[in-house]
Amino acid sequence: MLKIVKYYYPEAVIVCGTLMRTKIRNNDTWHFPESFAGIALEDYNNVIRKIAKKNHCYLADIAAGGERYETLDGTHPTVKGHETIANAWIRCLHDSGFVMKGNRK
Repeated sequence: MLKIVKYYYPEAVIVCGTLMRTKIRNNDTWHFPESFAGIALEDYNNVIRKIAKKNHCYLADIAAGGERYETLDGTHPTVKGHETIANAWIRCLHDSGFVMKGNRK
């Protein structure tokens, strides 16, 4: 996917993001599945980190903060979950210096 985007949009600024863990609203007994189809989430995120670096893309490592976003079913975010994801992206972009005072660096 990155190769295609870079080919068709060579001037594009690409930001890759890692995947956050989730929680289900009003369900404290649910546990996040740490692997999908035999692949651990952290291994998947490590591939995202590696590919972003290899392809000279920015990285929003939103998983690194350890925050979980609220979902309806373990995947689909609630309004609160969307806010958590958005704030994590904004924080990563701001902390990296990519976004400064509302402008791109």
